[in-house]
Amino acid sequence: MTEPIRDITIVGGGTAGWLAAAMLNRYLNRNASAPVRVSLIESGKLPPIGVGEATVPPMRQVLHDLGVDENEFFKRCNATIKLGVRFTNWDVDDEGRPVEYLNSLTEGPVVNGHNPGAPFMAFAPESWDFPRTVLPTDHLIDQGRAPRGIGDPQYDAKLGYAYHFEAGLFAEFMRDHATGQGVHHIIDDVEHVEMGSDGNVAALHLSENGRRPVQLVIDCTGFKGLIINKAMGEPFEPYSDTMMNDRAVVGQIPRGAEDTIYPYTGAWALSSGWVWRIPLYSRISSGYVFSSAHLSDDEARAELLNHWGVDEETFQPRVVPMRVGKTRRTWVNNCVSIGLASGFIEPLESTGIYMTDRAIRFLIDYFPDQGYDQRLQDRYNELMGQVFDEVRDFIVLHYYQSNRDDTPYWRAARHETAVPQSLLDNLEVWKRAMPSPLDLPEHRLFSAWTYQHVLFGKGFYKGANVAESRHVSRADWEHFRQIVENAKTQLAQNLPDQRAFLASLRGSNTSAGEPDAARRVSADVTT
Repeated sequence: MTEPIRDITIVGGGTAGWLAAAMLNRYLNRNASAPVRVSLIESGKLPPIGVGEATVPPMRQVLHDLGVDENEFFKRCNATIKLGVRFTNWDVDDEGRPVEYLNSLTEGPVVNGHNPGAPFMAFAPESWDFPRTVLPTDHLIDQGRAPRGIGDPQYDAKLGYAYHFEAGLFAEFMRDHATGQGVHHIIDDVEHVEMGSDGNVAALHLSENGRRPVQLVIDCTGFKGLIINKAMGEPFEPYSDTMMNDRAVVGQIPRGAEDTIYPYTGAWALSSGWVWRIPLYSRISSGYVFSSAHLSDDEARAELLNHWGVDEETFQPRVVPMRVGKTRRTWVNNCVSIGLASGFIEPLESTGIYMTDRAIRFLIDYFPDQGYDQRLQDRYNELMGQVFDEVRDFIVLHYYQSNRDDTPYWRAARHETAVPQSLLDNLEVWKRAMPSPLDLPEHRLFSAWTYQHVLFGKGFYKGANVAESRHVSRADWEHFRQIVENAKTQLAQNLPDQRAFLASLRGSNTSAGEPDAARRVSADVTT
């Protein structure tokens, strides 16, 4: 009988490494007669990177399941709340003016039990914005509201939300959490990866601690893929045929102590890519994700600084090359690559940590013994392939369905990059019907509702031949609209300003006159 795995070695810290350490240690040792020892090796020579990170709603479940105190997380990680992603200038209207729309993290309501898309097309004026019409999220974002009241239970809210936080601080926070739960931390450098005759990693040779035999090794070494790509020779497959962006200029923007902290990630399209705006508690993180085939580093830096109206000394820009694509097999023999070592898709929809979470959970579901059964590897790799495909499809949608043609970059995005057949097939269906859960994989991040938000924002349904709303009358629609408007008013009155909410977690005074009702949230926008 093959021996069980008793030792896991993670190489590389950062968000991926420490999240893997915390999750593997917690889930593999909850009810085990012989615990699995989890160790993490990271270099003490690499400085932390303080870039802002945005997430998606499953991150709440990750932190909750790990037993993380959410209030402490907000304080330690310079974190804020995210209610959605607001896109600007990805498309233009009939007069060439930039279009703006929100991809809300709150799942959509229903009208008389049905999708509101068709009745919106039937009954709403053409100038109305779909998310603003059917959800209160845009209204609350404009007012800088938090999704729950001061003093409400952690992880509780009436609106879908995720987080913005500082990546370096989050890695430190997870390090402290994981080591406090028994993860072994080794500060050292890997000088050599020793391969066995069976194709497994036999040992790691460390600068200070010498030869360290391994059983299961997790490669979290980032874009360099030290073990999975370099030592094991597993090829990396670039996504250059479908995605042009391969570099980013990143930096920070100061914010006044009393400025509103708006609860959304901003994504502004520029000449050759897009700029993010991530509001942290003490500052704003920003970066320009662009194509080096269309813009030089200096040109990108200048365009970004001009966009924000700041100087280089204030912004402190630095260029980050991006390896966009996927390691062909992310699990090979006794090595599993997680995080950037496994692959990377540009951060337009904040999917990096989600993909790390999926990788760890799949590994737990298919956890091997020391035989490393090939069937487990195959199933794991198949599932991770589906995760990458889903994220790729959704990101490609934003470019392929743009109507911009004012620069060579945007013309190439629309006409020269490859579009996955799975996306093309769905778009043909969605010209005639609203997106349905039946159109998408069972286990997915991006719901039919999310696709619908983006498609409406991009004007996809203008002139579309969607089946009429047979199940919703005008009276049903007007009743629904009244419920939504009442919810907007009620939530705006009862929910606190996000700055006041975050200050309360830090023990600071909230703004004067904060209503006692801020402790209560109650709204139902479904009829």
